[in-house]
Amino acid sequence: MIGFETFILIFFILLNTLTIHSLDLSTGIIFSTIQKITQTYSCQLMVLCKPMIFFTSDHHFGHKKIIEYSNRPFASVEEMDECMIQAWNAKVKPEDTVYHLGDVGLTSVPKLKSILNRLHGEIFLIRGNHETTAEDCKSRFGWIRDYFELVVDDPDAF
Repeated sequence: MIGFETFILIFFILLNTLTIHSLDLSTGIIFSTIQKITQTYSCQLMVLCKPMIFFTSDHHFGHKKIIEYSNRPFASVEEMDECMIQAWNAKVKPEDTVYHLGDVGLTSVPKLKSILNRLHGEIFLIRGNHETTAEDCKSRFGWIRDYFELVVDDPDAF
């Protein structure tokens, strides 16, 4: 019979064999449980974790009207931006890769640069229809393209 700690460690290892995940800003029981496990066993798991690949889009950092348009639950654009930065960094580690599928932000270049510099991971941007500001922050992205096909050569991915 294995102990609870061993079970949790095996559970996390099995979860980590899938290297492609969706960056979901919602907070659910599964994400909360994984986050607690990660925090509790992070020192033991650091060696076992592979860099991850995330896909996300439509953050609209700095876009005040998106709160109204998309019925986002924030009182201000500052609250929205801060919440999204914290959620991103809780999931994405500095060594991870993020493919952002457009509409990063609608704000000033200095403000967007400041936000992007706080985000973990190497970010690759596939242009959406609101990338004027992001184009001026191109040094923060691995690249910016109109289109990209990703082939993952990983026997553990499915």
